[in-house]
Order: sequence, then C-alpha cells, then structure tokens
Amino acid sequence: MRPVPTLALIRPEAASRALANRIQAAIGHKIPTLIAPVITVAPLPATYDPAPYAGLILTSANAVAFADGLAGRPVWCVGTRTAQAARARGAIVAAEATDADALIGLLADKPPGSKLLWLRGAHVASDIAARLTKRGVETDAVVIYDQPAQPPDPTLIQALRGQAPVILPLYSPRSARLIGQAITHPGPGVTAIALSPKIARAWQAATGQACSICSRPKGDEMERRIIAALRQSTA
Repeated sequence: MRPVPTLALIRPEAASRALANRIQAAIGHKIPTLIAPVITVAPLPATYDPAPYAGLILTSANAVAFADGLAGRPVWCVGTRTAQAARARGAIVAAEATDADALIGLLADKPPGSKLLWLRGAHVASDIAARLTKRGVETDAVVIYDQPAQPPDPTLIQALRGQAPVILPLYSPRSARLIGQAITHPGPGVTAIALSPKIARAWQAATGQACSICSRPKGDEMERRIIAALRQSTA
C-alpha cells in the first residue's frame, strides 16, 4: 500500500486552513496536512478617499479584509474568492478576472471613464497601476497591508527534503521562491503544483526542478489538481 501524501500548505494561516477544509471535504476523509506559512499578512496604516474614483481594484481577499469604504462601491477583482469576499462586504463587483494580465486587458478594452484606485499589498508580482496607466486607464495605488516573510518551519523543510510523498501547492512567485530557496533540493516525493507559469518559473529558478502548472490560474483549478494528486497517490 502506498503511503498517504502530506498536503503542505504555505499560504497565510487563514487561507491555508480554509483550503485544507475544502480539500478534506472533497476527499471525504482526513488527510495528513502540514500548515506552515512562509508569508503572513498584517494591515498597514493607510489613508485614502475612494470617493473621487470610478471604483477600486482588489487583487486578493487580503485587500478586501483590510479595505475601507467597500459598501456600494464598484470593484474590479482578481479571483473568484476575492470577488466573493468583496460582495460579502457590500461591494458591487463590476468584473472578475482570472489574473492580473486578464484584468488589465479587460479594463483596457472597457475603461471605466475615470481613474481607479488599486488597494494592494506591499509585495506584488506585477505593478497593475503602472501597467493600466500606460494603457490609458489612469490608476492610483495605496498599500494597505504587508506580507512579511516567515522563517520556514523546520518540520516543513524536513518533509520537503525527505523521501515521503508531499503535495505542495504554490500560489505566488514570492512564496514559491521563498520555500524553494529554503529547501534548495526538494525530495523525490514532492509534487509541486503552480497556479501559473510565472509561479512555476520562480520555483524552477530556486530549485532547478519543474512542476505541474494549472491550466487556468484559478483557485478551483488548483483544488482540482490537489485532489487529483491525492487520489492518484493513494490509488
């Protein structure tokens, strides 16, 4: 009988626990899970007035959690869960894009008529405000939260360097780079799954190893890949 893989989750605590619960519910039984964030999330003091803007850009559920003035305001979101969280705060979701590139294309094709405000984290994979402004959609940005790196948990490092099977979902280039640099040489049992090609490149640059890439950069596709990997490993 094959050993049951461990699901290693390195996103911030709340996101990792929510993901673990969804995967376990889909599988129908408990699975070994290691929650060891390499990044945490903390609000930053920020002052801004959303009133002069046509709407807000929200690229993560973290931005929704720390944003002010969402009720009744149009928002452009990246990701289904970001959009769901924004609706729960009373925002009007004008559009939902799969990733930053898709959002920029959408807004460039259908500009809102006046400038937008991007509520962002301190660390981002792409400067959406600069890219949109270059495309003719004037966009300001305010940093409302930070994502400080966490020292990797020694248990996580040991698991990812070992022989036993581990499934490692990768949701951002930065987290892929941080964990990749920490382990340098993943063990033979590691199945890394990247949400996008950019994330896969960050993992490969840090470890020298390729990984599986989601066909769509969406959370439900990542979860489908995780579930498939768990079932395949125990078949």
